Amino acid sequence: MPLLKIQTNQAVSREHQEKLLRELTAMVASGLGKPAHYVQVVCETEIPMSFAGTTEPTAVVELRSLGLPAGKTQVLSATICGLIADSLEVPTNRTFINFFELRRDYWGWDGRTFA
Repeated sequence: MPLLKIQTNQAVSREHQEKLLRELTAMVASGLGKPAHYVQVVCETEIPMSFAGTTEPTAVVELRSLGLPAGKTQVLSATICGLIADSLEVPTNRTFINFFELRRDYWGWDGRTFA
């Protein structure tokens, strides 16, 4: 159910990407209390991007989930920004995160929805 999508202008080796995807999957599952086998993570790298008028390292992140508790977004933001800073060398003040809580009937999987 949860989807974490990261877009960055940073280059990331294939080996490092796989490690990052595993770490992010575990972090999202733990942070949302959801089974890891439902978590999807997308990491798009080397995208032409600017932030504050420069092309220094930057990232934009979307976290979509069913039942995304507003009370957890602050902790999730700190955790995600920290992981991106450590793994992708993007400063936390150059990362935007958008949180989306979707209705159960707006999320499809396996030919049906979660409604």
